[in-house]
Amino acid sequence: MKTKEKWFVIITLFYIAYMVFPPLASLSRIPIWLICSLVSLSLIVMFPECFRQRYFRWFFVYFSVLFLYLMVGHPFHINGMGDSNDALWRLVIEMAWILPNFLICSVIMKLNDRKVNRWIGQGTMVLLAASVLVILPMLFRYSRILRENTLGQLGGEEVLASLPGYTLMSSYIYIVPVFCYGLRRLKGVWKVLPAAFLALFAYAIVKTEITTSLVMLILLLLFTLVYQNERGLTKTSFAFIIVSFALLVMYELGVISLIIKYLSSLYEGTAAESKFVDFQNMLEGKGKGNNLSIREYCRQLSLACFYKDPLFGSPGVGGHSSLLDRLGSMGLFGFIPYLLMLIANVKAWYRFMPKRGAKFFYISGIIVVFTFLYMKGLFGGEGMLFMTVLLPISMIGVYEFSLSKNTIGKKVIVKKMAGDLSSTK
Repeated sequence: MKTKEKWFVIITLFYIAYMVFPPLASLSRIPIWLICSLVSLSLIVMFPECFRQRYFRWFFVYFSVLFLYLMVGHPFHINGMGDSNDALWRLVIEMAWILPNFLICSVIMKLNDRKVNRWIGQGTMVLLAASVLVILPMLFRYSRILRENTLGQLGGEEVLASLPGYTLMSSYIYIVPVFCYGLRRLKGVWKVLPAAFLALFAYAIVKTEITTSLVMLILLLLFTLVYQNERGLTKTSFAFIIVSFALLVMYELGVISLIIKYLSSLYEGTAAESKFVDFQNMLEGKGKGNNLSIREYCRQLSLACFYKDPLFGSPGVGGHSSLLDRLGSMGLFGFIPYLLMLIANVKAWYRFMPKRGAKFFYISGIIVVFTFLYMKGLFGGEGMLFMTVLLPISMIGVYEFSLSKNTIGKKVIVKKMAGDLSSTK
């Protein structure tokens, strides 16, 4: 690698570490938005041509709309921040969450260097593992520490600073498709690595007590079980049909209800318990519980704001859906550029993916991300980082790792066969 490329790898890995490793931010006391701004400035100076990607066109359109709304005093709700926060601050934070990630994506695609991809992809996996491993001792001592931290039920500034926030905990599920892909892609003993990563993050996801993450984890594991291989997408589709039919039968027989009842008993006394109970009551035709009703009411508020003024939106959104909050507060004029910006980034990464299998699991991760964008009002810089950088580059990192390890295994087999042939002669 050239010197400039090495510096790009160093800056990118430092930025990722700062975002996914809370103790680093707590020790330095530097605000994350400032790090995002410095990283963006560094990459723009080093790679001024990185704005050529198509998603940057929609990026500039989106922020032009936000700036216009700022100038005319039109309210907009983003990242869980409404009128209680200064409009200029909301715009600055939104740019700090998006710009460095898009710049990193653009430089990776421009360089198209396998060494760069390997270093960033596999370095990301190490940093993610470290970010979860560092909280394991606290989880072993007190299993509910993550959830109670987000609810403000813990004391002690040092403990709070070293724990992941809600948006980071929500983002753990976004990276799970990478480990699932590794289980299918790697051969032999190397499968232990993605299995260990999957077990580690599954444990952390369970301890976050985020119901949506738990449901998505189960679905991703089912998806991995039915996935055949990169050439067997027809068999995979058929397996999906079989699994869907089996789930329907289980629902009719009441097995799904029993599973949910068991899960609610596991999370007795937690925030997840009430959601499982509400979901079970809905399946049994007893109506929606308070949790589901409140969330639906919040989303209806956002839609009502959109219906008042479909073009520009209106104030008073519910704050429980990142997508609907933007639609309701900014209207189609602001929502369409935001959505097309994300879609353009997904399409760019999809084309950049090396194999159909990687693309398949990448899209499964994107489906999970958009589910959270709809279901949750908080997405933050961590969510944007995982969606636009960590998920795709880690997928490529697993692919690059498999090329070296699987090829080594094949070479050993070929050498052994050649040796057997020579001995018979």
